[in-house]
Amino acid sequence: MSWQTDGDTHLTYNASDCAMTARVYAGILRDMKASDATTYKLHEIHDQLSTVVAKMYRTGIYVRQDWRDFMRHCLTQSVAETAEAVRKAVGDDKFPVTPAGMQSLIFKRHKRDGIRCFELPDPLDERMYTDETLEKISVDENSLLLLLVSGDAPAELVPIIDAWWAHQGEKKRLGYVASSLIDEATGPDGRIRPGWNSCGTDTMRLACSSPNVMNIEQLLRHILGPPPGRVIVHADKSQLELRVMAVVAHDHVLQAALDTGDVYSFDARQWFNLPEDYDVKKLKPGLRKSAKIIHLGRQYGAGVKTCYAQALRQDRRFTFDNTRKLIKQWDKTYYRTARYWDEEMAKVLECGYSQGHIIGGRRVYPRPPDRSEVANYPIQRSAAEMMNLEILELDSRLTAEVPSAAIIIQLHDAIDVECDERDEAKVVSIMTEVMDREWEFCGQRRMFPVEMKVARYPDTWAEV
Repeated sequence: MSWQTDGDTHLTYNASDCAMTARVYAGILRDMKASDATTYKLHEIHDQLSTVVAKMYRTGIYVRQDWRDFMRHCLTQSVAETAEAVRKAVGDDKFPVTPAGMQSLIFKRHKRDGIRCFELPDPLDERMYTDETLEKISVDENSLLLLLVSGDAPAELVPIIDAWWAHQGEKKRLGYVASSLIDEATGPDGRIRPGWNSCGTDTMRLACSSPNVMNIEQLLRHILGPPPGRVIVHADKSQLELRVMAVVAHDHVLQAALDTGDVYSFDARQWFNLPEDYDVKKLKPGLRKSAKIIHLGRQYGAGVKTCYAQALRQDRRFTFDNTRKLIKQWDKTYYRTARYWDEEMAKVLECGYSQGHIIGGRRVYPRPPDRSEVANYPIQRSAAEMMNLEILELDSRLTAEVPSAAIIIQLHDAIDVECDERDEAKVVSIMTEVMDREWEFCGQRRMFPVEMKVARYPDTWAEV
């Protein structure tokens, strides 16, 4: 859709999205003989959300071209420097720093007897390959992580993989900043208009594309921000999924950890036998980081190898043994959450579906699912249902009370509103009233607080 389309047409931006939703729920209603109030409620909410995301599209997000040009220049240099670092690690100043070059290097130099390819934990694991013949090996991050997790990677190969990952990361960042999608989605008013989809996921979270600003890492958020005379008010639901998990799993230990204000410092003190008043953030930040990595990896039942692979993405010094020990500590501390996984699986095997606990949206399983999927869905779905109800209330309040304000970004557990500088205090007040509140579900009433930040020109979105 062109940026030039008039405002009324913008409000039909999600027309196909709405039509699909209506068709799906019309079918459900027919099957259920129009007796399910939850179905009506879900259809109504999706219908309203489609209007909100159309308004988000119409408003757009201001692109800081000065920052974008600066970052493009820096990342271009960094890509060249990291390519040289790969060649240095390989020991060949003419080494082609390409996927084909890495495939050839690993296969030829590091192949061992008895292994068909190159020290893969399972040479027949299809995740390792990029073609149907199972002959061309992938060298993306996931495949190389599996190689490292297996413990079979030759020691001399590890620094080469690290250098390759650094190079690939900088190439990905440059690709985003220099992407033609940004140019195509930016109008003469300097605003980018990504495609928001209110039916993009079955967990009810919003989706975004062309370009996906929900998937933009912190560093690159400098390319977006408020224009002169405007501010961005950012409200982030503090540790939302953990708070939902504490309620759904009836995990009182997790709730106690949340009540301390920092779950991961709580974990570190528990798991590393530190005093209750020990300031982990300042004195042992590495221990807090380790605890956070394991907590986020384990909370939905991921196994040791999966948690280890996730840990290696964030800290190459992490060891398999350390992962195993911390998972045992996690299981001992949050035994009630671990029990919830089994209870939820038993429920799904009996009724065939999982559901959220705010509105009641369901995911039906035609075949027995993985435990991690079953543990994850009710939490993410409940969190998304909560966020979407707050988005609708927030949009209604802003439309009625602050004409200059508009929701411009919804990023998982956070909402960003742009408004005139003079309306900042009013917008902060409304967002606090709507989002910093209690919710009651699963027989419990709990606070779900927000953290508020404001970016004022020349600040960027990265500041919030």
